[in-house]
Amino acid sequence: MTGNKLRNLADSLLEIFTIIKACLTTIWFWLPILYIFLFLFHLWMIFYIHPLTLFLFPCALAIYSVYLDNKRIKARYDLQIQLTTENHDVY
Repeated sequence: MTGNKLRNLADSLLEIFTIIKACLTTIWFWLPILYIFLFLFHLWMIFYIHPLTLFLFPCALAIYSVYLDNKRIKARYDLQIQLTTENHDVY
């Protein structure tokens, strides 16, 4: 009788763990959790991040990426660019 109860308990636990695994591995379980996280992150951004930061940071990042790209191209192709202040007339 004890062996039968242990077997039933083991089967029940196996079924419970299978259901838990099925729930945790589907996107439909995580989608509401991710949406709540996104909502709370937006609320945090509204109260703790200055709006100008949201505008200035992408601009600074774009300028820095252009600078790094120019630096990479100069290093790759061994370009020596010298800026002169001479006035060259086109005609």
